[in-house]
Amino acid sequence: MADRERVQEHQERLSREDLLDEYIQDRIDAGETLLAVIRALERADGAVETAEDVRWIVVGMEDSNDIPTTEEVRSALQLLSHPSVGAVEQDEEGYRVTTDYENGVQLVRSLGDIVQPPGEEE
Repeated sequence: MADRERVQEHQERLSREDLLDEYIQDRIDAGETLLAVIRALERADGAVETAEDVRWIVVGMEDSNDIPTTEEVRSALQLLSHPSVGAVEQDEEGYRVTTDYENGVQLVRSLGDIVQPPGEEE
């Protein structure tokens, strides 16, 4: 019985570690999406009209298969254009970045507790 309990405890610990690893990776991915959006808007010549257009700029810049979805880009744009963040502004022409990539890195670090994986609500 003791061996079975140890095995069960070990499996539960591994399960918790897997969940933690997944949570950390989701947060890293969210931060990378924010930075990819900033970089894409920096590269754009003028305003970018839609989240889908921003996503296509990201697709052209990235070498990996980890391209954010349009919804993830839209969420990143909403956060970055929030008045309390102010890294992106939106007007009738579209989205424009108001900061540079280096400041974006600092911004993402400062948003540590705000950036949440998709589908997670507080």
